[in-house]
Amino acid sequence: MYIDPSLRILVVDSTEEVSPVLTQMLSQIGIKEIETVISPVDGLALLREKKIDFVITDWQTEPMDGAEFIQTVRADVSLFETRFLVVTADVEPSKVLEAYRAGADGYAIAPFSARSLASKLTQIRDALAELPLPA
Repeated sequence: MYIDPSLRILVVDSTEEVSPVLTQMLSQIGIKEIETVISPVDGLALLREKKIDFVITDWQTEPMDGAEFIQTVRADVSLFETRFLVVTADVEPSKVLEAYRAGADGYAIAPFSARSLASKLTQIRDALAELPLPA
């Protein structure tokens, strides 16, 4: 499984423990450009000033939750193509469905390994590559 090391990834998580772990995992799989913020509001500001390929976001964030964050990004035509991987410890099937309905491209239930994270990112990339281009 090949991960493009030039991917630019934003991690949005308010917990002091999770962001460093995700950053370390991303580094382990070869990602070099990693940004971290503690809130979706900060994430939105960063998305508007920098080109980001993937957002890895916690589902339970403040002041807006993961659904609101994804929907806000999807509503912005300049950010619409940003890819989202939701990470959470919540195993409730309704939450997974809610994430996909909000516009998430993938969902990962913690805990997971760097290899599993790479697999999720690859699945999202490959699924998008198979979509037909608009006419």
